[in-house]
Amino acid sequence: MDIIGTNEDDFLAGTIGSDRIDALDDDDTIVSLAGDDEIFGNDGEDLIVGGAGNDTIDGGDGDDLVFGDAGNDSIDGDDGVDVINGGDGNDRIIGNNDNDRIFGDAGNDTINGNDGDDILNGSDGADVISGDAGNDRVFAGNGNDTVSGGGRNDQLNGDAGNDLVQGEAGNDTVFGGTGVGNDTLTGETGTDLLIGGAGNDSLSGGDGSDRLIGVEPFAPGFGSIVNEVDTLTGGANSDTFVLGAGNEIFYDNGNNSDYALITGFNISQDFIELPESTFSLGSISINNAVGTGISFNNDLIAVVQGVSISDFSRGFDFV
Repeated sequence: MDIIGTNEDDFLAGTIGSDRIDALDDDDTIVSLAGDDEIFGNDGEDLIVGGAGNDTIDGGDGDDLVFGDAGNDSIDGDDGVDVINGGDGNDRIIGNNDNDRIFGDAGNDTINGNDGDDILNGSDGADVISGDAGNDRVFAGNGNDTVSGGGRNDQLNGDAGNDLVQGEAGNDTVFGGTGVGNDTLTGETGTDLLIGGAGNDSLSGGDGSDRLIGVEPFAPGFGSIVNEVDTLTGGANSDTFVLGAGNEIFYDNGNNSDYALITGFNISQDFIELPESTFSLGSISINNAVGTGISFNNDLIAVVQGVSISDFSRGFDFV
């Protein structure tokens, strides 16, 4: 059924079938029911509720509040500062211009913030989330998610699951999340901070002077990691590999079963950061990694692959 509004503030209600609702201009309230609906908010600050079904929703110009509800929805916020909740289902959501807030909710969602400083939350499901242009904050939620920051300086959080998180351009903070998962984190261009969290994580700084931390230093019990092996890889420019914070040493509770595997270490420009100067170095071959082992109280905390003991005339920074 075709339902057309006016250029006033309208209340438009759909049917249980598949409707096409066009609100025209002004501040409208649109509530659809079941069915695969097409909904157009057009100009104005609109409230749109898609209802059950696989809906296609375009908020139009203005600061809109959009709920996709159940179903595999396609939602475009269009211009304006929009708040969008996809609801249950595998949704495709685009924020477009301005500073939007987007929540994917349950399901395997695809979310693109587009321009503006956006807040994007995938919630449950294996989501694909892109911040695109703007200084964005992304929370991937539960599930094995793929996250990319895009341009500018982003804060990216993989949360629970085995996540792939890429900072891309800008000076980004890339965090694997407080939930357990084997995450792959990439800073790419810019001066980035990469923090792995719980699980066997792989961190790669890329271009820029980056800081790489395999564990989550503010989580309870972070100093009691057992059976965790994180791979920390530097890149161009001077990178810092962090093995402790405050009075705590990372990876010091599992003998040789937990440690940071540091690869791509450039002895002429990279640093290893430790809160203690009491440590020992030794040649080591473990799990196909050959190089220099760093131990604290006879507990292996790091392996610097491809670097011999004699090369370590510098490279440590004690804090």
